[in-house]
Amino acid sequence: MKRSFTIWLALRYLLAAQRSYGKFVNWVSLASLALGIIMLIVISSIHNGLVSTIEERTLNAIPHIFLPLDDLSDEFVEEFKRHDEVVEISEYFTGLGMVLSGSEAFPVEIRGVSSSKLHDVENLVVFDPDGGSTRGIYLDRALPAVERPGSSITVLFPESGKFGVRAKPQQFKFAGYYSVRTMADYLSIVIPIEELKRRNLIESGDYGLRVTLRDPLLANQVASLFPHAISWDEKFSELFRAYQLEKIILYLLMMLIVVLAAFNIIAGQAMLVNVKRDDIAILHTMGATRELLVKTLALHGAILALTGIVIGVVCGLLISINIDAIFDSFDHLLGIELLEHSVFESMPYEIRGLDLTLGVVAALLITLAASGLPMLKLTKIDPTEILNQSG
Repeated sequence: MKRSFTIWLALRYLLAAQRSYGKFVNWVSLASLALGIIMLIVISSIHNGLVSTIEERTLNAIPHIFLPLDDLSDEFVEEFKRHDEVVEISEYFTGLGMVLSGSEAFPVEIRGVSSSKLHDVENLVVFDPDGGSTRGIYLDRALPAVERPGSSITVLFPESGKFGVRAKPQQFKFAGYYSVRTMADYLSIVIPIEELKRRNLIESGDYGLRVTLRDPLLANQVASLFPHAISWDEKFSELFRAYQLEKIILYLLMMLIVVLAAFNIIAGQAMLVNVKRDDIAILHTMGATRELLVKTLALHGAILALTGIVIGVVCGLLISINIDAIFDSFDHLLGIELLEHSVFESMPYEIRGLDLTLGVVAALLITLAASGLPMLKLTKIDPTEILNQSG
C-alpha cells in the first residue's frame, strides 16, 4: 500500500499541474539530460568508427612485425614462420626520400615490396600491367605531384659517403598509383623491392622481412618471443595513445552536459519542495512519515532521470546507426560535401557496449545524486510551523 501510494504521489507531482516555471525546469532537465546522452553516444560511436578505420587501414599498410636482416639466420626465420600467429613473411624495405615534380620537391616515405605482393597494396591502379609495371614506381594519390602515366619520376635517395650524406637521384617509370587513405601513408611511394636491389638502393633505408599476423594486436606479444623483432606498436603506439586521450577528453566534455542537467534537476526538486510545503505539512498530519516523503521525492527525481536517459539512449543509437544518411542529407541541403577533403568516403561508426554502459551508469549516478540533495531540505520542514503560517 505504501509503495503504490509513493509511486502515485511521485507521478502526481511530476505530471500534475504546477507553476509554469516549475514545469519548465523539469522539461529542461529532461531535455538536457537526453541531449547529453545523445551527444555522448553519437560522438563516442563516431570517434570509435574513425579510429577503428584508421587503425585497420594502417595495419594493412605496414608490417605487423619487422625483422631486420642484419643478424637473422635461416633457422631463426624458419622458427618464426612456425609460430601459430604468423600468416606470411615477405621482403620489405622502408626509407625516406624526396619526389621531384617540376620545381617542387615532396618528402616521402619509400616502401619497397616484392613485385608478387603488389596486388596486396590497397586500391592499387596499374597503368600498364604487361609493360614493365614491376619495375616502375607507384605514387600515393595524396601526393601533390601529378604526372602522366608512363612518365619519368625522379626520386632522391639518401646515400652515405666519405663527406657525409648526399642525395642520389634515380629515375623511375610512373607505373600506377594507390590510396590506402590513412595518415600512415599520407606521403609515400611504393617501389618493387627487386628494382631497389637491382639499383643497389637497399642500403639507403631499412631492409628486412615483413611479418603478417592473424591478429595484429598480438604483435607485441609475438615480437617479445624473438630478438630483433620490431612490432608496429613501437612506431605507432603514440598515435593510438593520442586517440585514446582524445576519446577520454571528449567523454568528459560530454559528461559536463549531464552535470548541467543534474543542476537543473536539483533546481526542479528544490522548487517542488518549496511549492509543495503546505501539501507536505498536511501529509505529515495525516500520518505520512518523513521516510515516505523522502522516497516520493527520490522516486520523482529517478523517474525524471530514467526518462531522460532512455530517450537519450534510443535517439543516440538511432542517430549513430543512420549517421551516414544524416551526413548525406546535410550534403544535399548545404550543397557541399562535408567529407570531401578527408580520408573517409563515408562516416564510419562503431557502437561499443562498454562505452554505452559507462555513459548510462555515470549519468544515472550523477542525476540520482543530484536529486538527493533537495531531500535534505525536506527533512528540515516543520509541519506545525508551516500550518501556523498558513493559518
